[in-house]
Amino acid sequence: MRHLIFLSVFFFFISIDSQAVLIDFPLVKSIKDTSCEHDNIDFKKALWDSDLAEKRAYSSEITSDNECLGESDQVYVEIYYQYKNEKIILNEITESKLIKIINENRVEEDLLNLISWLFNKIENFKKDEMTQAWNQSYAKRMSEIRNLMSPEFSSRDEIRSLYFQDNILIDDYKETISLYMFCRRNRNYHCLFLAKDKFGDPVKKEDGSLWWHPSLAISSRGLPSNVVNGQTPQGVHTIDSVMPDANRQIAFGKYRRLILNWVKGEFEDKPEMSFLPSESSDSLWWRQASLSKKVGRKDLRIHGTGKINDDPTSTHFPFRKSAGCITQREGSYGELEFHDQRLLLDKLMVASDLEINYENEERLKGVLYVIEINNKNEHVELSEVEKLLYE
Repeated sequence: MRHLIFLSVFFFFISIDSQAVLIDFPLVKSIKDTSCEHDNIDFKKALWDSDLAEKRAYSSEITSDNECLGESDQVYVEIYYQYKNEKIILNEITESKLIKIINENRVEEDLLNLISWLFNKIENFKKDEMTQAWNQSYAKRMSEIRNLMSPEFSSRDEIRSLYFQDNILIDDYKETISLYMFCRRNRNYHCLFLAKDKFGDPVKKEDGSLWWHPSLAISSRGLPSNVVNGQTPQGVHTIDSVMPDANRQIAFGKYRRLILNWVKGEFEDKPEMSFLPSESSDSLWWRQASLSKKVGRKDLRIHGTGKINDDPTSTHFPFRKSAGCITQREGSYGELEFHDQRLLLDKLMVASDLEINYENEERLKGVLYVIEINNKNEHVELSEVEKLLYE
């Protein structure tokens, strides 16, 4: 009897160490079903929202015999599964699919960007056949993407032109608010909002000093902006009202979310230049938003949160990270009470020459510029931005 108990315990621990019993089959089935019920990007969002990769609770069941996913998407999922690993090793079936779509020039944009991010970790690219195929078809495009994702910082002259000049050529966004978010390259540190009102004047506080407002724009999973649920990309975003309701308050807080959209137009046509000074024509920083649009990202917002950051040692405290949106402080922290989304909405209504009320939130319209100013590891402070703009 004692031996039987020992064997039962032994096999229990063996099964715990195996991936088989760690698989979250209900979640796997749910995500597989999502691939058939929703569009391509909604499926990717569900995938990245899950904890399958983090908990190693995944299964190739999502891709096997799944007629709803094309070969490029099947490879995408298998790479996703391993993105947290030090090395990514694709099995023979997936490797064969990848070689096939490379040779047939059918690597879709989101997979191309995922590979560009994780290329050095993917062991399969150390094989001659794979490397030669990739270099022939996609090495140049990958290099362009990598350059775009690590652009040079803008000059002071370009930033001043961006802030002080009237750069908006699109009629729908003339005489609307302009919001400027200055960030570090390391997004674990707070960004800083400044704004101009619909008349083109800097928004100020009651005492006549520049109005400013902190924010955070980092992915909770540490993903780059050219991957679904990645951090908010640098570039031009339009502000187009608020969500109809302040729903899902645990995730997004008590106040309605500001809607951000991409500038309409094709990547190659550079439609964002209708919102930028001529000094930006050869810059790469604003192309990050263009690339995120090309990858298919959507649903970016500015919102609060109904959750508390319970780690006061975190660099971004008391902010919470998100699935790619710009977040605001919200909630009680000791004697401090934050309602930053409420403050932001009210200030933008004043800057829009509107009364502060619920109905006028829906009339908010303007342009958001997200720009990284340097790679210091500290929060962006008003004094630094004022020096950049005025001295």
